[in-house]
Amino acid sequence: MSCFLVLLSDKKANGLTPELLLAHVHHLQQLSAAGQLRFCGPYADNQGAMLLLQCTDRQQAEQLLLADPFIHAGYYKQYQLQEVLEANPANHWLLQEGQTINNLTANKAAINAAE
Repeated sequence: MSCFLVLLSDKKANGLTPELLLAHVHHLQQLSAAGQLRFCGPYADNQGAMLLLQCTDRQQAEQLLLADPFIHAGYYKQYQLQEVLEANPANHWLLQEGQTINNLTANKAAINAAE
């Protein structure tokens, strides 16, 4: 399973109705019950919102996102979807992850080339 961060932005002014909000919450409840929603919430400044989804792949994450009534109704006009590598004690904070090793190797090569 992969983790996907969704950033919602460009909110439609005066676009929220009680019906739309309840449909969105129902969607979130379904995602939560299926184990696909790890975290969600609006920004404190009320300018956007975020979701953290647990999915098999990017295609599934996008399907779940597009099924959200907030997206379907155009309440949020824009979104960003990005896969996230979770760093935690179980995976040694990604210290042995290929991406981390490649970044360190590239940085070392750049330092050596500059010397």
